[in-house]
Amino acid sequence: AGYLVFKDICGDAAYADTLLEHAKTLWEFGINNQGKYSQSVPAGGFYESYNVTDENCWGSLWLYKVTGEQKYLDEAKKWYDPAPDWGMSWDDVIIGNQILMYNLTGDAQYLPPIEGTFKEWLPGGSVPYTPKGLAFRLQW
Repeated sequence: AGYLVFKDICGDAAYADTLLEHAKTLWEFGINNQGKYSQSVPAGGFYESYNVTDENCWGSLWLYKVTGEQKYLDEAKKWYDPAPDWGMSWDDVIIGNQILMYNLTGDAQYLPPIEGTFKEWLPGGSVPYTPKGLAFRLQW
């Protein structure tokens, strides 16, 4: 995403290219060295990572968006989760993956998971609402 900002908005193609090369290197490292960051860095109990699947899909999708290289889309499909998402957060980008996958492919099979997530979050779904109408999943 940083590549797109610097290339398209800031007009700094050279820096965008640097960011892209670093993103590719980090992607290769992450795919080839699977593990949660919280296994090597103390996360203080609040910011532990629970899986890597959504991050693997997320990084792969963004690199596919920028490069058009099929290997990134193929890798994203390996990690894609079609289940309704619990909620977008620092540790959960499943709904982001669902939307990005649908936008990048236009494949109708990716639309029902997006709809399923929103059905859970809209009134009448599984996510409770406060008396003033705020969707409220849980309190930390």
